[in-house]
Amino acid sequence: MFQNQGQGGQQTSLERRYGFFRCLSCKGEWQSSHVYCIKGTTTVYYKQDCKNCKTACNPYKVEDVKCPMCGKPAKECQGMCDHPDDD
Repeated sequence: MFQNQGQGGQQTSLERRYGFFRCLSCKGEWQSSHVYCIKGTTTVYYKQDCKNCKTACNPYKVEDVKCPMCGKPAKECQGMCDHPDDD
């Protein structure tokens, strides 16, 4: 979990999620495991720039980051599968 200074000086708790992106300008598509949402929501806090045309994009879908070993949400697995944590 991450904390960021929000509007009015308030701390905002962020959770890392997995996002699916589609650029509306050039139709480029990508996925990223570095999507940060306000904790407990699917509200994206930061946009990502399209690698092709540099347009700022929100993901059209977000989900929990999954463990590559067992497929469970990473926060449930918590290293039980002996894989490195890339946070």
